[in-house]
Amino acid sequence: MCATTFRPRSTTITRLHLNGLRILNTRPKHQAAFLSTKIHEAGGISIELPTLNIDPLSLDWMTHMPPLSSIQKAIFVSANAVEYFFQGLKALRLTWPNTIEPLAIGQATAQALAQHQITVSELPTMADSEHFLKLDALQHIQQSSILLVSGENSRPLIASHLQKKGAILHTATVYRRSLPEKNLSFTHALWQDDAVDIILMLSHGAIDNLFVLFEEAARPWIQSKPCIVISPRLADLAHHYDMQTVILSPYENLLTTLAELTHGQGRRAI
Repeated sequence: MCATTFRPRSTTITRLHLNGLRILNTRPKHQAAFLSTKIHEAGGISIELPTLNIDPLSLDWMTHMPPLSSIQKAIFVSANAVEYFFQGLKALRLTWPNTIEPLAIGQATAQALAQHQITVSELPTMADSEHFLKLDALQHIQQSSILLVSGENSRPLIASHLQKKGAILHTATVYRRSLPEKNLSFTHALWQDDAVDIILMLSHGAIDNLFVLFEEAARPWIQSKPCIVISPRLADLAHHYDMQTVILSPYENLLTTLAELTHGQGRRAI
């Protein structure tokens, strides 16, 4: 079967109800609970299978960081980048200066910054590097001092773009991603019992690791399930893994997208 990507319609679901939809929640363990709660409140069933471990790195990155007072803009590529960066500041009793312009790659990252009373004024239309780099704040940055806060082995696109634009780039690598330990008895039961209706694939590593955590015989079952991704780049990766139905949705609209699918809406091909 030819794989297809769909994007949800703009139809508003006035009352979210997922009617028992069984959703494979692949968020990292420390982030899965919040999303699971929202799914349960909307009448869905969240099945947690973290496909990434996220762990903080040592605070060595702080020894290479210039004084915060010299930074003009700070870019956070994920909610994890926010969490572990501010843990580092707290550990060394450093204060975030309000002279820094904060930039977030997406809504979830902006919400993480809001937990620290930091407001992001501009967000990309999609939570990926390509759309992020189109922000007005990143068009005229020659000689601007910019701090890029990310995880280990993050995509080089943002850093490369900033350097080409003539920015003075500083980096803080604050966390590491790794593959969780396999639980083959759990994953085997999921596909043997056909216990999942739809899969959330919210990062590159989550998609890669999903196929590692299941046994090879489960691959056709995974590929047959609709999946939701949050950027065109992730949609391309899902197609690379031969996912048959790929649904593109901004992260902040996940529940609305799930409700639209539950009620038979939102099936317009890109």
